[in-house]
Amino acid sequence: MTTIDDPFRKQQALEKRQEGVQALQAGDVSRAVTSLSEAIALDPSEASAYLSRAEAYRSLRRTAEADADMVQHHALLAAQGHPITPATAATPGGVPTSAPPPQIEPVAGLTPTASTMPEPTPPPTSVEITVPYPPCLSRLLIFVKWAFAIPSYFWLSLHSIYASVVGFVGLAVTLFTGHYPRGMFEVSRGYLQHQFRVEAYFPLYLTDDWSAKEVTYRVDYPTKLSKLLVIGRLLLSPFIGILVIGSWAALWFVAFASWWGILFTGRMPRMLYDSTVALLKWQARISAWSANLRDDRALFRAPAPVWATVGTMSVITTGIMAIAFAGVFIVLSDVSQGQEVVESFLQDGKASDVTAAMALFDDSSSFNAGDVRRLFSNRSLFDDAVGTRRTAFDFEQINLTRTMALQGTIQYSRGPDGTFSASLKKSGGEWKLMSIIISRPPT
Repeated sequence: MTTIDDPFRKQQALEKRQEGVQALQAGDVSRAVTSLSEAIALDPSEASAYLSRAEAYRSLRRTAEADADMVQHHALLAAQGHPITPATAATPGGVPTSAPPPQIEPVAGLTPTASTMPEPTPPPTSVEITVPYPPCLSRLLIFVKWAFAIPSYFWLSLHSIYASVVGFVGLAVTLFTGHYPRGMFEVSRGYLQHQFRVEAYFPLYLTDDWSAKEVTYRVDYPTKLSKLLVIGRLLLSPFIGILVIGSWAALWFVAFASWWGILFTGRMPRMLYDSTVALLKWQARISAWSANLRDDRALFRAPAPVWATVGTMSVITTGIMAIAFAGVFIVLSDVSQGQEVVESFLQDGKASDVTAAMALFDDSSSFNAGDVRRLFSNRSLFDDAVGTRRTAFDFEQINLTRTMALQGTIQYSRGPDGTFSASLKKSGGEWKLMSIIISRPPT
């Protein structure tokens, strides 16, 4: 039996146990499970915490976990010399208990009815991440956690390569057999646990221990997996990716607020901790489904606030990414059009077509037909030209006028490459030349 000699930890465990019992009496079963789990993590030798958590698990219809807690409760009682008689009552799972479960006292003025006491929706139990509440956090460490996390993220990146290869092979095996090999399953689960531990340290500020060993990630091994869902996951991966990005945007927002809370109080505000853990638990379940570790549709179930937050942040981040991609597309499209104008000028130079070349210049350009003829007279600049490659570009917006400076090289069929430097102006939706300089080393 593990004993705790630290009085501070014992006091913390007592406070968490009392908080859990109070939450159970108030009907907040999920909060009770969280608080009692933290109490057990702080002091695993307290038998009454297991008893209370077993009652909370039964309220959530998680019989297997309730039975396991009752077994641990009786083992601790036996180790402490308390007798357990056959006359004690039996729990729904068939495990005897030596103490009655805590009773939920009715709130004055409220009579429990079917409308006021709805049946709780049991959360999925096949995937669970446990993140104990940090009682105190370093104010100074929050300034340098990003630096201390660099080696962890470097190792995580190497781990991800190995896990990705194993996961791809496991995906192929599942597609043909419907079973995920146990060894490969543990590699994928281990990687996800590693990822959540690194993230709990930074940027989520859930612990000051860089290893974050108190964060555990449990995924029940599936006896069988759907072959069709292997293909379905690939088809749904963009949608799942958007949801994960949205959840991460929400987590970053909460982490930013947590940073300030830790700075001023030395602890993470409980509301922010609950928000972080709720989002992290949802993300942990989605990760298990995406990694082909489980097929449960219930893994997508989440409280309405979580779905609202993830949905809102997904829409916002998708909009920002769409605007960014549209901006990049417009820039690359303009550069490509400018390069096409330069190549058209080279083709007109090959044909010595001054009229066609002048049509490529804007009306405000200082280049005239005489300048173009003099440039075309140097046949070495045009006759062997086969193509261009841009090397640099720059845009400038002055009032409603948009200009572009474009530089690059000209490939010739014989001899070294030449260079060009062109200035263009967008007029009437088309790019027009303002000036152009072409040079070529002597052959």
